[in-house]
Amino acid sequence: MKKILIIADGALAKHFLERVMNKTSSDNLYDVVTYREKTVPSKKLENFTFYNFDPTSFDKISPILNREYYQIMIIVSNKIDAIGTYNNIRKINKEVQIVLLDRWELEFIDSRLELLGSRDVLSCQ
Repeated sequence: MKKILIIADGALAKHFLERVMNKTSSDNLYDVVTYREKTVPSKKLENFTFYNFDPTSFDKISPILNREYYQIMIIVSNKIDAIGTYNNIRKINKEVQIVLLDRWELEFIDSRLELLGSRDVLSCQ
């Protein structure tokens, strides 16, 4: 069983969460951080736990980041939020695999980071 953290904001993130919830038949556990309630899908599964706060706040996200995650996914609609959230994660955990929705052609030197385009998220199957 893998524990996965999804940091989500916006319409694309909501679509992604809905797809993950509809396709999930695994024993994975998901923690989902959103900072807008409208990002949370109406359907809730027992292997998903939702938190509502600003993930760019180091003080707010650090307790969650101290948990052991197999992977962290960042799907947010604002460039500064994406960078701030990524930096907060790396302050605490240099090794966790991060998947980041990249709408801005970001440049990071990080072998444990995978940048995805919007089309990749929309077509996840």
